[in-house]
Amino acid sequence: MENTGSRETAPVGRTGEETRIAAVPRFTFQRHERLVGPDFKRAQRSGRRRVGKVVILWAYRRAESPLRVTRLGIVVARRHGGEVQRNLFKRRCRESFRTNKPWPRGWDLVVTPKMPGPFPPAFAPLRDDLLEVARKLGVFKTLDDAQPNDS
Repeated sequence: MENTGSRETAPVGRTGEETRIAAVPRFTFQRHERLVGPDFKRAQRSGRRRVGKVVILWAYRRAESPLRVTRLGIVVARRHGGEVQRNLFKRRCRESFRTNKPWPRGWDLVVTPKMPGPFPPAFAPLRDDLLEVARKLGVFKTLDDAQPNDS
């Protein structure tokens, strides 16, 4: 195989013709999906809050046109454990968000662990709880049914 530029090519059939390999979609947690700054505070202050089995989730519907991607913010206080445990919780939250794409557009989500309980929670219960709480908050409703927050 030859490498021509940023894409790989491979010979196809008996003629020796080369074609480009299709680009693989990016399912990473990208920078524009991170919730930062004043938007983070607005999501916590004005968003709807729901407590699940292992997480607390705030969901804020942005009133914008056209709707941009859903963004995720994670808050883990020091009382929840050491640096390693807190970072593991954040990685598991980001992975849950990333592997369940596509999310409906136009939402800001803030996640924090629920206390008390085992920390950090295992991946499967965390993922299931995050999705269940998001459903209860109406994140997965069709965009026509969901109303922007008025507060």
